[in-house]
Amino acid sequence: DNASSEPLKEDDEIAQLKVSLQREKAAKRKMYSYLVKIADELKSLRNESEQLIHAAEYARKAWYEGGMWRGPNVLPAAAGQHAVRSSYGSSDNNSDDEDGGLGS
Repeated sequence: DNASSEPLKEDDEIAQLKVSLQREKAAKRKMYSYLVKIADELKSLRNESEQLIHAAEYARKAWYEGGMWRGPNVLPAAAGQHAVRSSYGSSDNNSDDEDGGLGS
């Protein structure tokens, strides 16, 4: 009687192991699909960040404009006024101070 129950236990154990193996394979497939999604997202973010880095490096460059080297912070403000102003350093164009440059 004991010999006949032994193969049943082994069959049950084999069946449980097969079910466990199928679950593990399904979990690995799911994890692999997530890894593929993450890799695709990382690729797109890397491309986007490289473009932004290049744009920032380009924006930080010094420029030769109007016979002078100008820093990166000067040019963006001056770029809009370049077509209007013909000489950058003349005193009649410096209208920033309302009192004519005298300290108050």
